[in-house]
Amino acid sequence: MSSPPDRSPFNRPRWTEQDARVVLAALRRSGKPVRVFAAEHGLDPQRVYLWRRRLGEAELTTYKRGKRNQKTFVYLHTNLARDRFCAADVAGLYRLRWQVELLFKEFKSHANLHAFDTGKAAIAEAMIWASLLAAILKRSIAHFAETSLGVELSTQRAAATGKHYFDDVLRGLLASPRQLRRALAQALDFLGTNARRAHPARDRKRGRLAMGLEPIALAP
Repeated sequence: MSSPPDRSPFNRPRWTEQDARVVLAALRRSGKPVRVFAAEHGLDPQRVYLWRRRLGEAELTTYKRGKRNQKTFVYLHTNLARDRFCAADVAGLYRLRWQVELLFKEFKSHANLHAFDTGKAAIAEAMIWASLLAAILKRSIAHFAETSLGVELSTQRAAATGKHYFDDVLRGLLASPRQLRRALAQALDFLGTNARRAHPARDRKRGRLAMGLEPIALAP
């Protein structure tokens, strides 16, 4: 008596479009690279790549110009789905990498992470964590001010001018809720005057604000 045909989508001589979609769905759920997934299931990786291209699930590729005054291009690859992200979206998101660079610059320049006056590892580690917490708190205050005041603020300026308001906020944290509220109100007033973005209209077109990223802050 012959055994029933194997209906597994991973083992069949002929493939239908539905079979291919089942395999691609399993690939997405696994989160594994194509070659690893194909090897585990006895599939030809080139066949899987072909399915992804034909069924609109291939990786999106875009490019940007290389160095100024040179006729070269830099290709950008992403695994974002084509039906949700077009090439313009990918290029816009790529530009946000500068925000990561600015964050590291902020940590180094305005959070005292460039040097510590100690040779003990435990003390240095504690100072690193304290500096990072202070930097995060300053960013949170800046985002809260931006949301409360309805203006676009520069996190770099907020970090650079922290000496004018941050100590009072810390004292308020240690003292009382009333003193903290007063310190935060003064901080918001200071940031609204001294930490505004220089070119908000330009940023809404080509900068961080162009991608619709908005800070999230809790209501007072």
